[in-house]
Amino acid sequence: MVYLALTLVIAAVGGLVALKLRIPAGAMVGSMVLVAIAQGSGMPLGSLPSWTRVVIQILLGAMIGLSFTPQVVHELKQIALPAVVLVITLLTTGIITGLVISRISKLDVVTSLFSTAPGGMTDMVLISSVLGADAPKVAALHLIRIVGVLLVMPPLLRWLVK
Repeated sequence: MVYLALTLVIAAVGGLVALKLRIPAGAMVGSMVLVAIAQGSGMPLGSLPSWTRVVIQILLGAMIGLSFTPQVVHELKQIALPAVVLVITLLTTGIITGLVISRISKLDVVTSLFSTAPGGMTDMVLISSVLGADAPKVAALHLIRIVGVLLVMPPLLRWLVK
């Protein structure tokens, strides 16, 4: 129980620091990074009970469901075609990239596909862990993707809008 409490304190500190630094998805990214550092250094940490995954998925589902206001639902009609194009394009490129990564690395196909799937890191890690992927590797690759996007997009956008 003490080790579980230590894990949660480390996670909270990492999450709060990342939020304070305004890192996107800071609560999750910061807690994940700090706990991973502690775990990787050999610090004895406690595992979360298995039922927490279900609770987290329920809360995440509720949070996403609450974003569908009547206005958002109405606007979905206006973006139907772009949404179809977006889904097809992102899924196709994600699948192709995932298969390539699986071929050129030692990652299994499921882990590779979830690592390249479009979507939020939280969602992909939760779903991938249930479907047999190596969730820490999925999380690491999504974190690298997010950091890469955050480093490239601001200067690229400044250059494009000149």
